[in-house]
Amino acid sequence: MSIDAGREKYMLRNIEREESDVYWPLRLEALRTHPEAFGASYELSRQLPVSEVKDRIHNEPDDYILGAFTPDGILAGIMGFKREYGPKLRHKGFIWGVYVSPAYRGGGTGFPFIIGSVGTGKASRRY
Repeated sequence: MSIDAGREKYMLRNIEREESDVYWPLRLEALRTHPEAFGASYELSRQLPVSEVKDRIHNEPDDYILGAFTPDGILAGIMGFKREYGPKLRHKGFIWGVYVSPAYRGGGTGFPFIIGSVGTGKASRRY
């Protein structure tokens, strides 16, 4: 999905496991610079081996991480989504880990994450 956020256009798509080397530094930046906004700690997260980081990256309809990429392929922002399990909870999901790199803030990059997540959720409706 392509999004127009102010003066920049971004490609909004799922982060792949093979992109852990691009995703993880941005996630660590988020944890380091805004510890109050996240449940995970920078100190513990930076010690994770690459194999575990890759294992945490899912690309399923109910569990994924979206990335906003610039036209030059730079990862400007990230956002995770996970749907609840069970027949009485499947209508619920939660968004986690939203972060936009400071260089790309103020141009409307964050809002399309929510729109993209809702669109993906509707497309994978199975409850």
